[in-house]
Amino acid sequence: MSYNPSKRPAVKVLSIIRSSPRRDAVIGLLALNPWLTEGETNGRELDYIQLIPRDSKLPMMVITVESLPGCAKERLINGDVSIERELVAARIEEWKEGSDCPKAQVIRMLGRAEEIEPQISAVLFEHAISAANFSSDSLSCLPNAPWKIPAEEYETRKDLRNTCTFTIDPASATDLDDALSFEMVSEKVFRIGVHIADVSRFVIPDTALDREARIRSTSVYIPQHKLPMLPPELSEQACSLVPGEDRLVFSIIWDIDDTGNITGRWIGRSVIRSCCKLSYDDAQDIIDGGFEVDVSGKTGPKLHGQFELKDVVDSLRSLHGITKKMREIRLRNGAFWIEIPKLAILFDESCALLRRHAEPKSMKLKEEKVKTDPVLLQILLARAARAMQLAVYFCTGDLRGREDEWAHYGLSIPLYTHFTSPLRRYPDIVVHRTLAAVVEAEEAYAEKRQSCAASDGIEVVSEVAAYCNERKRAGKHVEQSAENVYLCALLKNKEVMFSDARVLRVGSTFMTVYINKFAIERRIYFGEVEGLTVEWIRTTGTLVLDTLKTKPLKRSDLSEKCRVIEDVVLMMSHCQIVTPEDKNECISTAPSSYNRESNATATAPLRVPLVIRVLSTIPVAVHAVGGHDGRARIVARLYMH
Repeated sequence: MSYNPSKRPAVKVLSIIRSSPRRDAVIGLLALNPWLTEGETNGRELDYIQLIPRDSKLPMMVITVESLPGCAKERLINGDVSIERELVAARIEEWKEGSDCPKAQVIRMLGRAEEIEPQISAVLFEHAISAANFSSDSLSCLPNAPWKIPAEEYETRKDLRNTCTFTIDPASATDLDDALSFEMVSEKVFRIGVHIADVSRFVIPDTALDREARIRSTSVYIPQHKLPMLPPELSEQACSLVPGEDRLVFSIIWDIDDTGNITGRWIGRSVIRSCCKLSYDDAQDIIDGGFEVDVSGKTGPKLHGQFELKDVVDSLRSLHGITKKMREIRLRNGAFWIEIPKLAILFDESCALLRRHAEPKSMKLKEEKVKTDPVLLQILLARAARAMQLAVYFCTGDLRGREDEWAHYGLSIPLYTHFTSPLRRYPDIVVHRTLAAVVEAEEAYAEKRQSCAASDGIEVVSEVAAYCNERKRAGKHVEQSAENVYLCALLKNKEVMFSDARVLRVGSTFMTVYINKFAIERRIYFGEVEGLTVEWIRTTGTLVLDTLKTKPLKRSDLSEKCRVIEDVVLMMSHCQIVTPEDKNECISTAPSSYNRESNATATAPLRVPLVIRVLSTIPVAVHAVGGHDGRARIVARLYMH
C-alpha cells in the first residue's frame, strides 16, 4: 500500500462466524427479466427472477418463480408487469461459496413503492418491529374485563387514595403510567410521591405475555402508528392511571424540607386514585401563573373525588417551587441526585440492571461562543448530542471492578436505572420485579435467588440488557425513518420548499449546510450547479461564488483541507407529519421550539458574487427525489436567480 497509496486494500472472507440479522430483512423490487442458473437440474433450466435490494450495500439476489407467494406468482403468470413497482420483503435462503448472487425468498408483498404505507411496512420489517396483533396466548394472560382490584391487594398495600394525586400527560394520551402527589407534612416539610403503574403485577415472568413483551421490548411511536409493547387491555385500561379509578402502583415517597434536603423516604406497593388528568399545556399554564381556577368546574380539567381544582393547582405550583430548589442544589453540587441508587438495594450487586452513559469523547468537543444566535445554538446543541455516546443498559456483573464506568454522564449521577415507564419499556418491568423482591422480601423469590449461581443471574440480566439495547436502537431507527418518509411525502406534495441554511463545512468542490426549516444537514456539490464558478481562497478558508468565468484554481488550492465547524450527521426531523384520511396531502406540525420561518417570511434567492465561509447564511431549495424504489431522498441545492 505504501507504493500504491491510491489503491484500496482488499480482503477475502474465510468464514462466517455468525449470520447477520440483515439476511432475514431484505427490502427490494422484483425484476422480471429471466435469470438463469449456472447449472441445470434434470436437463432443464430453472426459472428465476431478480431481486434488487434498495440498500445498495446488498448484492443483487435471485428468486425462484416457484417460491413466490401465490398472489405474486399468479400476477407474474398473467403478465402483470406492475409487480415490478411493488416493494417486497424477503430473506436470504442460501449463498453458495463463490457465488456473487445469493438465493432469496419473498416473504410478502408490501405494496406500491411510492406509497407511504408500504414504505412504513418496509421500515418495520427491516428492523424487526412487530405491527401484528398480540397472540391469543398472550391475551389469555390478561385479567378478565372489567377488572377490579382484589380485596387482598387493599390489605397488603399502602392506601394513598386520600392523597391529592394527579397525572400530567399529552392531552390525547391513554396509557398513563405515572402520577404525582403532594402533601404538607409541616410548615417546612413537604411529602412528594411518584407513583408508577404496577405492571409487574400483571406481567408474570415466563408467561406468554412476558415473552412477547420481552420480544417487543419497547413501544414504538411513528406518525399515525403506535406499536405498543403491551396489549391495550393493560396499557390503556387495567394499568392506566385514569382519574377517578383505584389503581395499583409502585410508589416512591420523599419528605423534603424547605432547603431541598431529603429527610425521609418510603418505597412500596400502594393503591392510588388520581383526581385529575392534566395536559402539558394545562400544567405549563399553571406554572406560568396564567391558569385561572373556575370554581364552577365548567371549564378546565375534570375533577374526580374529594379534591378541588385549587388543590391540584396549589400542589403543582408547590412541586415546581421545590423543583427550582432542587435545581439549585444540582447546579451547586454538579448533579441532581436524590439518592435513588440507595433505594434499590439488590440481592446480588452483580446482577443489577442499570443504565449507563459514557463520557463523550473529549476530542469532539470544542469551546464555542454563542451570542444572540438561536440558529447557531440549535446547531451546537446538535453537535453536543452527536458527541454524546448512547446510553445503554448493562449488567453490573459485566463491569465488575470497573465501577467508574457505571455512571450516567448526561445526568451526572453515579448510578441510574429506568423505572417510570413499565408500560412501554421492558427493562422497567425487570427493575420493578427486582425492587418488589427487595422491598417485600418475598420468601419464595429469595429462596430461588439464593439457590441460583450468581453467574446464572449475570448471564440472564446481561442477555436482557443487550437485547433491550438492540431493540431500543431499532425503535429509534424506525421512528427516524418513518418521519423521513412523511417528510419526503410533504416535500413531494409541495414540490419544492425554500429555507435559509447555515454553512457547516466548506471546501473547493462542495459545502455542507444545516437547513434551518427542517433541522437537517445536506451536502451541495458546486459542479452540479450549472453556470456557477468557484474560487477557493485557502489562506482565509473562504469561497467566492460567481457566474462569471474565473481563472482555474491551482492544485494546491483544490487539495486544501476544507474549513469545518464540525461533522453534523442527518438529524431526526422535528416535524411530526400526518396525512388526513380524506385528503391526499400532508400537513406539518411542530413544537414551539422548532425553528421555522413564518408563512409571511420569504427566503430571498442567492445573489452573486458571494463570499462564503463557515456559518455563512445561504438560501437553499429543498425537494424530494426518488421514491420509485421505496426510498425517497431529501436533497438541497442553491436557490439562485
